[in-house]
Amino acid sequence: MTEYFDLWDDMQVPGRSVLGAPVGGDSWIDPSQFARGQLVERWIPMTFEVDLAGLMLDYNRAHMGVPVVTRRTADVLERTCGDQVQFIEVAVAGQSERFFIANALQAVECVDEQRSQGVSLWTEADGQPAKIGRYRSVDLLKIDPTRVPQGLDFFRVARWTVALIASDRLKRAMEDAKLIGPKFIPV
Repeated sequence: MTEYFDLWDDMQVPGRSVLGAPVGGDSWIDPSQFARGQLVERWIPMTFEVDLAGLMLDYNRAHMGVPVVTRRTADVLERTCGDQVQFIEVAVAGQSERFFIANALQAVECVDEQRSQGVSLWTEADGQPAKIGRYRSVDLLKIDPTRVPQGLDFFRVARWTVALIASDRLKRAMEDAKLIGPKFIPV
């Protein structure tokens, strides 16, 4: 059976950079559009600010968890995941290299609420009507792999889109490429 991992960037990499929010001229950019598990049809050219200068990672989670990757990482994702990911070219302040948002195109209803810890849902009493039924918190995420469509290697978790999931196949491909930055947390 396929194993899955919550894909983060490794905050323990010595001297690493930390990316901030995207900016696009005078326009405000909503970073959550890249965490919905769906195609982003229109966007404006954007640059990610650098909150802490240092070593640029091959895999970064910028402001609000937006995955920003190098060309090397995009190549690995494209070979492994194919049409499961959308690449949006972006700039990173102070860098001449091309970077990309790696936008997962699917969100899967797969939280194993029995094995997960600290699970709570938004309710009507919270006064956030648009969030009712979504996960308010998940302290320790566990997913039910039987609910993940076969062959899906890169996706968001429905109703808890802060989680960006990689299959063991994608994990191996990223490790084999010796990418700097990805951190895999078993779910």
